[in-house]
Amino acid sequence: MSKKLSLAPSVVSSEDDEPEVQEITPLSDPVASAAVSTQCGDPQENGAQPLSTPKGDSQNGSIMVIEKLQVTEAGEKRSRNCKELRSDVSEDGCFFGGGIEVDSKRSWLVAVICAWVMFWTLLVNRTSSVIFVSLNEELGMPREEAATPFSMLGAVSNIFAVVSGLLIRLLPLPRVSALGTFLTSLGIVLAASIFNRLAIKYCIGVITAIGQSLIFPTNMVAVNTYFEQHRTTASGVSYVGGTLVSFVMPDVYEALVKRFGLRVTLAIIGGLTLNALIGAFILQVPARPKRVDVNLCNNNNTSVLADGKSKPARPALQLAEIWKNPHKQLAFMKRPIFYLIMVSGIVFAYVLVLFNVTVVAFAKEKSFVKPKLTLWFYAAGDLVGRLFSGQLSDRGWLHRRTVIALGFLLGSVATFGMTISSYREACFVFCLLFGLSAGSVMILFSVLLTEYLGLANLPLALGVHCLVNGLAALPRHALIRFLSQDGSYWPLYLFMSVISVVTAVVWALHCLYIDFRSHFGVKRNPFAEEYYSPKEIQLEKNIYGDREDGAPNTLQTGSDANEERSFTTAKS
Repeated sequence: MSKKLSLAPSVVSSEDDEPEVQEITPLSDPVASAAVSTQCGDPQENGAQPLSTPKGDSQNGSIMVIEKLQVTEAGEKRSRNCKELRSDVSEDGCFFGGGIEVDSKRSWLVAVICAWVMFWTLLVNRTSSVIFVSLNEELGMPREEAATPFSMLGAVSNIFAVVSGLLIRLLPLPRVSALGTFLTSLGIVLAASIFNRLAIKYCIGVITAIGQSLIFPTNMVAVNTYFEQHRTTASGVSYVGGTLVSFVMPDVYEALVKRFGLRVTLAIIGGLTLNALIGAFILQVPARPKRVDVNLCNNNNTSVLADGKSKPARPALQLAEIWKNPHKQLAFMKRPIFYLIMVSGIVFAYVLVLFNVTVVAFAKEKSFVKPKLTLWFYAAGDLVGRLFSGQLSDRGWLHRRTVIALGFLLGSVATFGMTISSYREACFVFCLLFGLSAGSVMILFSVLLTEYLGLANLPLALGVHCLVNGLAALPRHALIRFLSQDGSYWPLYLFMSVISVVTAVVWALHCLYIDFRSHFGVKRNPFAEEYYSPKEIQLEKNIYGDREDGAPNTLQTGSDANEERSFTTAKS
């Protein structure tokens, strides 16, 4: 008995919101990707040829490694197939494409490096609440104006992220991360050097924002590149750096302001931000390996690696390809799930920024002792959510779509509780719950985009997602003025509670919809005509054939896609 493993194309279908198939087929560029067929016999008879992995270097762009990593999405067969192909594979993980060891000890080191970078580049973000109070008291800035730099910080960084997505596909990750770190520091230092309302507004709100727009997508791509099974947990680890800032910096910031004043404090923060360069230079994606032919169609069912001719590989993505063929490059925008993730990101960004900027002022309004403790309890919940909520989905206990629905629901309860709490202890508990909600939800966006749309689509999907998110964030500072006209913040927190619960309900409906389709066996057609031409579809069917029921052979991957796997067994 010999088994045939059929790999279907990674396509974008507008008819379903199920997680994306990640397999590589001959429809992909034979130079930029690798495909494997374990069907035995004469290659000329079954239409399969020995395929090759290209030679090149990391200068061709990080996305070339990412596209090659699509072969890691072969589900439970991943580790076994890898060890058949490589005799030097370690027991900790599996090497693929560019030599990356997925879900290994080295992968966790990458997650820690990302956390290091996030810690230093988010110093100004996670202390925004206490800086907001300082701007209001020391410079006499009204609430709306004091909140403007931080509102612009999120908006501009998201808008510029579409450019970041292209840079990530064209340049190595360390260069993009280092450039982002430098710009983040430069904006803060310039704000301290000039030190007036206009400088603080635009140096932090624009220059620092552009720098951070390069940092966030870089970390997301790195984590999703080095992880498959533990992506959610690893994403949480990479975000822990920002959470630790809330534990350390509020007291440090207050001490610096009392000793040196706001201007010198901003200069010190800008200098400390450059520590992230250490992690940026360590964050390496391995160079692409020597070109080899992978032949799995020998008569004895063994794998053979043969040296082939060395040829430089062309870049996986040229800018001209997007303009010439936007239908294919942006086909993920036809998926309804993309818009659900995008709108959820907008809601989450609004709630998170509004909470971070106003929570200390809200605690002062209620005359609570030591209002900065709200940041500590928020950070504690955030840390727990980022580190442990990923286990719910990575271990298969809950789907990621269910986790994000519960996260928004918990956030709604927490913000509503803040409006009605009149005791300091109760307020701290709700801050803890909000942090738990924020940490659980934040780590899911890049993972969901990867799971539903595919790893190769992640940079552009993140870019479009962040662009719309940034445009939607532009009026955010005006919302603070509008909802706190009477001098109280409780209408603002009530608004945050309402939009959070609405988002939770929409995700719950999506969960019911997917379960309904799964229960009744309604599956999407992986050969979607809006993505591939009829000629390409027919070629694919000729190579891989159809199942006995007439449907193409498919192999689903991902935590939500593991429910359906189709293998074809042929008699020898």
